[in-house]
Amino acid sequence: MDVSFKLSPVKDERGEIIALSAIVSDISQRKALERDLTVREQLLRAFFSAAPAGLAILDSDLRFLQINEALVTANGLPASAHLGRTVREIVPDLAPKLEPVFQKRLATGEPVLNFEVKGETRARPGVSRYWGFEQRAGIQVKLRNEESEAQVDV
Repeated sequence: MDVSFKLSPVKDERGEIIALSAIVSDISQRKALERDLTVREQLLRAFFSAAPAGLAILDSDLRFLQINEALVTANGLPASAHLGRTVREIVPDLAPKLEPVFQKRLATGEPVLNFEVKGETRARPGVSRYWGFEQRAGIQVKLRNEESEAQVDV
C-alpha cells in the first residue's frame, strides 16, 4: 500500500505548538496509474525510435513536438532543429500540400488515406521524393517513397 502523510502543527491561543495533526491518505491507485503511464511512455518511445518509417507528433499549430530518426534523416535537419518549429518552417516546399491534410485530420479525427505528396527536402535538394498512403480492398495500406514500397494487410 502506498500512503501519503501530512503533518501539521496544532497551536494554542498564544501560538505555541501543543500537538501535531496527522492526515494519512491511501495513494495506491494514483501510484499504480503513474507506473502504468511510465510503461506506456517507454513503449511509445521504443516504438517511435525503432520505426523504419518517418514519424512525428505535431501540436494543433503543426509544430513538431517529437520526431524519430527516420524523419530526421528524410528532412535533412537534426531533431533539435525540428522541435518547436512548424511544418512550413521545416519543409516549406511540402507545407502547402501537407498542412491542409494535417488540419483536416485535426478537425475531423478521420484517418488520411489515398493521399500522395511529391516534393523535395533538405536531405536531397533537387530530387523529387514521393510519399503515399493508399487504401485498397479490405483494409490495406501501401506506403511508397522513391526508394521502396511496403504493403500492410490489417
